Amino acid sequence: MERLRAGALDVAVISDYPAGLPADAPRTVLLREDRLFVALPAGHRLAGGADVDLRDLAEETWIEAAPRGQPTLLVTACAAAGFTPRSGLRVAGWAGKFGCLAAGLGVTLVPELAARAVPPDLVLRPLRGMAPVRKVYAALPEEPLPAALEFVELLGQWEACTTASPTWGTPSPPGCGT
Repeated sequence: MERLRAGALDVAVISDYPAGLPADAPRTVLLREDRLFVALPAGHRLAGGADVDLRDLAEETWIEAAPRGQPTLLVTACAAAGFTPRSGLRVAGWAGKFGCLAAGLGVTLVPELAARAVPPDLVLRPLRGMAPVRKVYAALPEEPLPAALEFVELLGQWEACTTASPTWGTPSPPGCGT
């Protein structure tokens, strides 16, 4: 956000995951709502089901990147399901999270936009019921350039191309490539 305010960026793509929008977020435009899935090691007891009830993960160790003590989508969703998630490792990068999952060290939430990056030794499962959803925004300076506004409009069209995922076996819409 600092670089956006300083004029070094014309547009930034941000999300409210894991702990909400930055307090200093400038003008934002909602681009999409992005479902969160649970990532599990392929041999996990719940990996074979079509979906997972969040309550069935109450005893799991969670791997996430949120700063300690801040409310997160995970904490809120687990509270609604009647439990407090057991925090394990704090890992910021996807490669590190996926490695921890493959080693059986816990489970994590993965946004749909990141589904294509999940390695084959892990499985993604939708959460049954009130599954958490993150919101993805374009952040703009107070007085955006016309080109930045046009780019944000294109990002809105891009969203249609990102909802199709080989992880879920759905084809890409026409004009989106493969």
